[in-house]
Amino acid sequence: MFQHRELRASGALNKSLGSYGLGVSGFWSNRHEYGLGLQFFMAMGLEPRGGRLLTDAQPMANMGSASIRVFLDKNLNGKMDEGEEPIGGAGFTVNGANWLARTDAAGVAWLARLPAHQNTDIGLDPATLEDPQWQPRVKGVRIVPRPGKVSQVEFAVSVTGEVDGTTYLYTKGKRRPIGDLQLELVDSARKVVATMASAGDGYYVITGIFPGDYFLRVAPEQLKRLGLSDTGMHLISIAPDGTILNGRDLYVQDGDEV
Repeated sequence: MFQHRELRASGALNKSLGSYGLGVSGFWSNRHEYGLGLQFFMAMGLEPRGGRLLTDAQPMANMGSASIRVFLDKNLNGKMDEGEEPIGGAGFTVNGANWLARTDAAGVAWLARLPAHQNTDIGLDPATLEDPQWQPRVKGVRIVPRPGKVSQVEFAVSVTGEVDGTTYLYTKGKRRPIGDLQLELVDSARKVVATMASAGDGYYVITGIFPGDYFLRVAPEQLKRLGLSDTGMHLISIAPDGTILNGRDLYVQDGDEV
């Protein structure tokens, strides 16, 4: 009954990541039959900034893509001008998840296989920037990728500054550090752009301040609630190449002593 029984062995290897796809398969049987198959796949796209031909192991025609450029914006105009340096090694998030792509030496990254016809939020991850004082002027952008189209996005990065100091309370003719004071950094348009609470020993530090002029103050609402008054604000000026200001102390006092 089993005189013509066949013994067959088969196997396959597949590569589906990287710049091309490759599949190798084969079989052998005790009937002296054997076969070998080879599959090669490559999807191609054109990077619009440098005209480079990019290849991928996965299909791209039905997906969207984006060309992202990251640069150090020295003149703060949001555009990459002559003499402004690209930033390599910058990473991104797409819809809140980390993305594997990184910018090259020209500051450009290619984000492939983005979901087509859907809102896609792309953010620059500050943790991937080599200088902790570098911060993107815009945290992220929203695009709607289209099949066969490349969205071009620019991320301007600025050198930011910081300010630190201690908050003190004047009472009964003496001063002592006071913690949990709510501090506000106010820009020229009277908009609060940063807040910080002083620590238990009164120390505070506000980092990531973009170039410009600001006022540093204790939050007026907290002063009113606690029956305190301040003794003035600090004018904070951050230069385009970053400024670090130390010892900008703030003083409040009991309302009864005003």
